[in-house]
Amino acid sequence: MKQIHVAAVLYGIGARLDEKPELLFLLRNVDQEELITNAGARTRRPPGAKVLQSAKLSELFGIDIAEEKSK
Repeated sequence: MKQIHVAAVLYGIGARLDEKPELLFLLRNVDQEELITNAGARTRRPPGAKVLQSAKLSELFGIDIAEEKSK
């Protein structure tokens, strides 16, 4: 019987979030204005972040990728 109640609560939460997605910010205690303001502030990579040296995916994954023929 408890499973039915949990499912009903989750369905209710989902329905509310469908109507007002901004409630997710309230639920997670996030200031959406601050989030928007700081969206572009962290553009640098953190120390130790890995960067791909080659743009060739075939080398990266060890597979053959057919080149697109120009028309």
